[in-house]
Amino acid sequence: MEKHIRGGLTKDEAEELGLPVKDYSLKTLEEKIVIYADRLVDIITDGIVNIGGDEKKAERRFEEILREYPKYGKNEKTLKRYIGYHREIQGLMRKRAPSP
Repeated sequence: MEKHIRGGLTKDEAEELGLPVKDYSLKTLEEKIVIYADRLVDIITDGIVNIGGDEKKAERRFEEILREYPKYGKNEKTLKRYIGYHREIQGLMRKRAPSP
């Protein structure tokens, strides 16, 4: 839970925010999935994307939404982190997708 803020913080970012100075960065795939899923849920429940039966819609527009709505991207460092998680997870999902 302590790593949940802004998708994981570096020591420098923690210091800037007045938090105990330590590395809060995400290391495991599971940590990254939780953060990514949480951000997707925020986008959907806040009504930014009406999935209307298309659950992939928020995923497809993820980067665009984070750039368009600072509330979700927070700042440049956090935005880059979230986009990195998005690309990593989407890449893994493409590799594991069943063949038709």
